Amino acid sequence: MQQTGLTATIFANPLTASIAAASSNYGSTITPGQAQLSGVLGSDQVTTSTVSLVSSTYTGNNVNAGSYKQSITSTLSDADAANYSLVNGFTTSTNNYTANQFTVQGGTTTQQNNRAASQINTAALRSITAASQSNSTATQSDTTAAQSNRTTTEADVTVTQSNPFNTQVDTGTTPRNTDIEQSGAVATQSSGFATQIDAFTTQTNNSTAHI
Repeated sequence: MQQTGLTATIFANPLTASIAAASSNYGSTITPGQAQLSGVLGSDQVTTSTVSLVSSTYTGNNVNAGSYKQSITSTLSDADAANYSLVNGFTTSTNNYTANQFTVQGGTTTQQNNRAASQINTAALRSITAASQSNSTATQSDTTAAQSNRTTTEADVTVTQSNPFNTQVDTGTTPRNTDIEQSGAVATQSSGFATQIDAFTTQTNNSTAHI
């Protein structure tokens, strides 16, 4: 027979927690260890609060170099969180988070070294670009010189073609001078013939005078 009128209290299932060790470098983003819960049943979904560092000190926004404990609060979240409890939260028993000192190499910080390397690479790229532009300019100069030589050659050919024409003109002029000389000779002969006629006329006149 089943009894009635009885009441019962179902308590939240207590959980235990752990936080994995982790580390970071001074000046870098803090990356706490992963918190894990033990005692969650089956496929129940329960999530812890965010892990934080205990008694950590800061310079600006950077946690100072050193070792720290990690902790989570008692607050649980997710679909089945109400069925569980994490009394007083959880804090690691040892300092299992390490903030490492910033590394200095050869009196120069790593960031400065990286910056210097980046500047060297940039300068090298600029040198390569300048060399490429110089080669391009030289190529253009060679092209211009080749075009100039081609123009000079064409001018020489034009002069050569003009010389035969000048020779033909000179040859054509020579017969004209010959014609002038021949005309002078004819004129001279005509003058001589006229002189002979005058002489004959004089003789005739003399003969007439004797008669």
